[in-house]
Order: sequence, then structure tokens, then C-alpha cells
Amino acid sequence: MSLFKKRLSLICLISALAVSCISPSIALSAYAEEAVSEQSTEVKTVQKFTIEDAVNYAKEHSASLAAAKASEAYAKSSANEARINRSKMKDNKNLMITDISPILVTSGYAYNAALANYRIAQRTVLQTEYTLKSNVSILFYTYLSNAEKVTIAKNSLSSAQEITKASEIKHTNGFISDMDLEQTRIAEEEAQAALNKAERELELSMLNLKSGISYPLDQPLQITGSFTPPSKEETSYETALIRAEKSISRANNEDSFKVAAQKRKIYQGFYTSNQPAWHSAEAEYISAELKYKNALNDERINIYSAWSNVQNTSEKLNTAKKYLELAQKRVDAAKLSYSLGSMSTKEYLDAVRELYSTKNSLLDGELGLYSVNEKYRMLFDCENTIFEEGTVK
Repeated sequence: MSLFKKRLSLICLISALAVSCISPSIALSAYAEEAVSEQSTEVKTVQKFTIEDAVNYAKEHSASLAAAKASEAYAKSSANEARINRSKMKDNKNLMITDISPILVTSGYAYNAALANYRIAQRTVLQTEYTLKSNVSILFYTYLSNAEKVTIAKNSLSSAQEITKASEIKHTNGFISDMDLEQTRIAEEEAQAALNKAERELELSMLNLKSGISYPLDQPLQITGSFTPPSKEETSYETALIRAEKSISRANNEDSFKVAAQKRKIYQGFYTSNQPAWHSAEAEYISAELKYKNALNDERINIYSAWSNVQNTSEKLNTAKKYLELAQKRVDAAKLSYSLGSMSTKEYLDAVRELYSTKNSLLDGELGLYSVNEKYRMLFDCENTIFEEGTVK
């Protein structure tokens, strides 16, 4: 029932009851109960997102992507305007050239510069989409990794509770001291605190994910999927350098440098070396050339640094896997030794703590490898697919 219809029916009901001497307060009470009952039946629908759903939602609601697309539209409009202006000016038979401005237009420089800006804006949209997808995937898998940590923490607490029960029996029978019993109880409290912390971190990772995809923080969201432990990105440093030649960043740097080179050529043909404008264009070109060379150097350095991080993280992860196997064997042996009374309570508890700590470290290592893989790929796998009509010469 709509709110208007409810109010209308309420007015009619009160009027009728007033005539029949029935208290309006009773009618109001009944109306309120009905409204509360209807509200209580409204249940928020819980959205269920896979990794693909999260990425698509982020693309639809991303302010940064919307801004990049708006800049692209503006750049496209500017390029079209520059092309029209060039055509008009070239057709103008009465054009008087008193400064370099008309030459910048008729020579095609203004159009080439606007076209380069348009291509850069298009590539920015692609780059934003690449980055958004990568960032969302890291946030998504961080949540799943933290969910696994909660499971580990629950198992740790369950184990601690079992140790406490066993210790209480041993203490009753006089096999362990009061201090040993107290140690197991403290260990159980630590396990409970670790679980509380893991659950809070899980909730925080959900908030971070919602924020990362521009999802309302106060709305429920359910994540479906699993985090598969990643393999090391096998693209070599040399291969990455070759693939980076077709990357978005390389294409942007080349366009910017070519525009500066064309401007320099036009200025040198119009001015002489004793005029300030000639030197201004020369300085601008030198600055652009330096920026281009530095960008190429930075590209090599950044790719090598990212590749090195992949190798380092992968090696640490392999070591962590071996430590986990060893820690599990230690706990299995310690459990038997402790039950036979040949191991102290402290030694047994230390072995259990190390096992669950190593499991968490392994999860961190797996998530870390996924993250550095993504950062490495971003440097060479963001291929330039923009081939707009016209070239920058």
C-alpha cells in the first residue's frame, strides 16, 4: 500500500471511528503496527560478486575512469576543431602571415599536437581500465586471503581449546604444574585474540574492496570465488623490454617527443638564431628530448626492479612452503611427545604457534607474489591499441 493511500485510509478510518465513538488512538496504534510489520518484512538483497562482477562494477562506477573518458571526449573535440581550422585557413586566399600562429595551423602542427593529445587521452582510458582491473583483483584476493586467515585462526583456537582440556586432565592427575596449566589457558586467550583480529582484518578488507569498486560501504556484499596460489610470472626481463616497446607509456612518450620536434622545425624555419623565439623552441625541444630519454631509462629500470621483485618474492615463497612442511612435522611429533610427557608444555605450545604463524606467512607470501606479478605485467602488458587516423610527423 502506498504512503498516500495509507494516509488517506487512516483519515477516513479516524473520521468513521469518531462518529462511532471508537477512540482514534486505537486506530492509530493499529496503523502503526501495520507499518512496522511491513517495514520489518523488507530485507536488503545481498549482492554476490565474483572477481569479474567486481571488475565490471568498478568500471561502471569509477570516478577516475569517468574523468578519463571525459578528457578523451574533450581531446577528440579539440582535434576535430584543429582539423577544421587548418582546412579553413589553408583555403583562405587572403591570409596575411604576420607571426608564426597561422603557420602552426597550416603546417599541420596544431592538428598533430591536438591529435597526439587525443591519442594520449584514449590511452589514458585504456591505462585506467588496466590499472582498475589490477587493483580490484588485488583487493578481491586480499579479502579471500583474509577469509582463509580467519579459518586458520579458528582452527588455531580449536587446537588451543583441546590443549587446555588435555592440560586440565593432566593437572588434575598431577602430571603438570599450575604454571603449565596457566600457560595453556593464556595460549587459548591468545588464540581467541588472534581470531578476533583476523575477523576485524577481514571486515576491513571488505570495506577496502567496496571502496575500491565504489560500492556503498553500508550495503551488504558477498564475495564468491577462491584464491588460487599464483605461479611466478615467467616473462623474462629481456622479453618484457621488447614488449614494452608497444606499451601505452612508450607510445605516449614518442608522440610527445615528435610533437616537440615538429614545433622546433617550424620555429627554426620562421625565426633566426638571433631571435628569442628560436631559442625558446630549441630549449623546449631539448627539454622534450631529455624527458624522452629519461623515460626510456626509467622504463628499463622500473621493469628490472619489478622483475627482480617477482624473483625475490617467489624465492621467499618457496622457502615459506618448506618451512610450513617442517612446522607441520614438528607439531605432529610434539603432540605425541607431549601426550607421553617427554615434552614440556611451553615447547609444545611454541611448536603450535609456529605452525599457525607459518600458515599465515605463506598466505601473505602468495598474495604478495600475486601483487608483484600484477605490477610487473602492468609495465609491459598494457599494449597500445590506439591507431587513430593521422600521424604525428
